Amino acid sequence: MSRPFSVILLVLVCTAAIGVPTTVHADKPTEYQLKVAYLYNFIKFVEWPTNVLSEDDTLLQICVLGENPFGPALDEMVSGKEISGRQISIVYAKTLAKLDSSHVVFVARSETDNLDKILEQLEGVSILTISDIDGFVQRGGIIGFLTEDNKIRFIINVDVAEKAGLQISSQLLRMSRSVDQER
Repeated sequence: MSRPFSVILLVLVCTAAIGVPTTVHADKPTEYQLKVAYLYNFIKFVEWPTNVLSEDDTLLQICVLGENPFGPALDEMVSGKEISGRQISIVYAKTLAKLDSSHVVFVARSETDNLDKILEQLEGVSILTISDIDGFVQRGGIIGFLTEDNKIRFIINVDVAEKAGLQISSQLLRMSRSVDQER
């Protein structure tokens, strides 16, 4: 997908999500369907170090750590799709064991009590961490979802991303809040 088209797609998804309440309606996407769309588009605007994800790599792995909050939505909407010529693979884990081969880790709310341990293990590792746990980015995660006025928003901890060697596009940063704005 071309870069301009990706930008337009991200803007459309984010714009739609900003105006869509998180309550469930039969004709509107659910909260977690919207979060899947965000997650998929976040990946398009992040660059990993070449020693972690090189041009020759054909697989990009997403790991859901903890109880799967997405239901079938993540597999249906993302699994097998490609981003920059890399096929997306999804794994589900109850422990930290599968994280080392993942490029993206979504930490489910079921892992709230283990969050500090998880983030400590991932500190400085080139893995994009995403969660909807309250205070996720303030505790050391990279991208956190939050809900305001029944709308999904996201916040990015640029410092943690940089320590992990991840480069986040300025286009994505402009649409997010930063940790500094939350202090």
